[in-house]
Amino acid sequence: MGCASYHRNDVRGDVMHRISRRTIDEYWGNPGEVTGAVALLLLSWNQASYRYGAPDFRCFKLWMMKQWHLLSPLRRRDLSSFEEERDGSWVRALFASALEGLETSRGTRSPVGVAKAFHLLAPDFFPLWDDEIARTYGCKWNRSSEAADKYVRFMALNKEIVSRLIGTVARLRRFSPQVALWFMCQHCPIGARWNSFLKMLDEYNYVRYTKAWFQAAGEV
Repeated sequence: MGCASYHRNDVRGDVMHRISRRTIDEYWGNPGEVTGAVALLLLSWNQASYRYGAPDFRCFKLWMMKQWHLLSPLRRRDLSSFEEERDGSWVRALFASALEGLETSRGTRSPVGVAKAFHLLAPDFFPLWDDEIARTYGCKWNRSSEAADKYVRFMALNKEIVSRLIGTVARLRRFSPQVALWFMCQHCPIGARWNSFLKMLDEYNYVRYTKAWFQAAGEV
């Protein structure tokens, strides 16, 4: 229901996401094409942050090329494989360097923009957030320099949510966790488009916490 509310109310955002995802899926390995797809999404979804100056996406392209040895394997990982003790330090470093790579001409650094870019590059590993979603999850930063720590915490919280939901479906349906995840995506007509549970979770968070377009059962 939350995903359906998102797609009823934010058609333009869905179009930008689909174009960017398809471009990256088709041209992965071509830094120029991938950079263009990220730029397309950020200039649409994150326009409030970039109203008075956009990032120099040539810098982001250079950042991505330097980090390719990390980014490419991440496209094959999902959030269930994230371990804060093992992965937290390099995720923090990657996030901090991406803040610099996406800095605007006015010197603004957007943690929201970084998370959106991360999700496009590794859609099953990196969750999406915005200011309101981060605040609701207890992960809001006061300065952009604090956001890397907050994002690692946000990843851990999202992992717990996904694990709990998958575990519940697996137990009720007597599925393996892998089949339970597939079942959850396929039985949401919107989610099946990408088979990406993190995107579905972000849509739910967005309509519930950012826009208040949707209320969960029992909250009306």
